[in-house]
Amino acid sequence: MKDLKRTIGTFWDKNEPEIFTGLGIGSLIFSTGYGIYITFKTSKLIQKLKTENKDISKSELFKKVWLYYIPVVLACGLSITSIILGNKAMMKKNAALMAAYTMAESAYREYRDQTLKTVGEVKEQQIREKVVEEKMEKQRGNKDVVISGNGDSLFYEPLSGRYFYSNWNKIQKASNFLNAKAVSSFGGYTSLSDWFDELGLDKTDISDNLGWDIVNGPERGIIDISITATIGPNDAPCGSICYNSLPKPIQLY
Repeated sequence: MKDLKRTIGTFWDKNEPEIFTGLGIGSLIFSTGYGIYITFKTSKLIQKLKTENKDISKSELFKKVWLYYIPVVLACGLSITSIILGNKAMMKKNAALMAAYTMAESAYREYRDQTLKTVGEVKEQQIREKVVEEKMEKQRGNKDVVISGNGDSLFYEPLSGRYFYSNWNKIQKASNFLNAKAVSSFGGYTSLSDWFDELGLDKTDISDNLGWDIVNGPERGIIDISITATIGPNDAPCGSICYNSLPKPIQLY
């Protein structure tokens, strides 16, 4: 019994926003459908009552039919309440995600700063290149690697693990364009989907929710990239993008 309660509790904690949203949508659909059905039914009843008693008043008619609409009112109330609770649950979940991400980013920043102090900038760059190289090595045996884009040089995008053709000038121009656009825009952020689009890559399932926010994160608010040389599929020369500022969750509301 305890295991069942724990399982249900875990499922609820993970899916609370979706559960409330689904309940709200279901209640809304029910209230709409049942409201149409009951209106059709009560209209016939009203016509029958008027035929039997031509002098019947509107208040008397209301007393005869209002009970039929109780399920509609309850369903509408449940729908509104569920949507509000779902929104609150989503905001709570997003706040927790943002807090966890901030802690992780802070730990990464402190680790990198300490690494720079300990081994120096050159060694730190070599370590990063080694990490990228090992990540690419794992993909090298993947026969389903998709290479997109157009250009004369092969590049690797590590956030999504994809290869594409371009050139370094185009990539730098894309980052400069998006940074300038973010500075001049009202929102002040660039989504990862915008970045992928400029690189000629399709967006991913999470790229709309990640990006660089100038307003809420001035230290990490722009796309700051560098390039490292490595080997791609079929031992082809390849440039890998290195992110000096990582994208973080955006639009968490």
